[in-house]
Amino acid sequence: MSQMNNPYEAPQSPITAVNSTATNLASKGQRFGTYCIDTIAIYVLLFVGALLGGMLGFSADSAAPTILFIVLFLGYFIYLELTFGQTLGKMLMKTKVITEDGSPLTLGKVLGRTACRFIPFEAFSTFGTQPWHDSIPKTRVISTK
Repeated sequence: MSQMNNPYEAPQSPITAVNSTATNLASKGQRFGTYCIDTIAIYVLLFVGALLGGMLGFSADSAAPTILFIVLFLGYFIYLELTFGQTLGKMLMKTKVITEDGSPLTLGKVLGRTACRFIPFEAFSTFGTQPWHDSIPKTRVISTK
């Protein structure tokens, strides 16, 4: 009996890789909760930084408040995402950042995510399928629940 006509042979089909992270993506609710918590955390950091700056005699008319904001904003996201793969908001909302292939984050990916947050109107990209700070550096936010 030929191979093509064997009724007892298992059917052949191409094997395709399944992206296991696609099924575990964080929900829009988790993402929104993360955004709110991270925004509050950054404002608390700015408040503490402004108090310290005031004690040290920095003037509100100088460039110091702007520089302080940029340093705290960058430090918050870069340090936490590079070290833990999570910001405070992600920790509380049970989500984590990974690369598209599921590997841990690199400094380049974290810098890309953080830089994309400075794109004007980037927040509106969340109404699409994937925010720019995920799609441009090729990262994903997954649920760890």
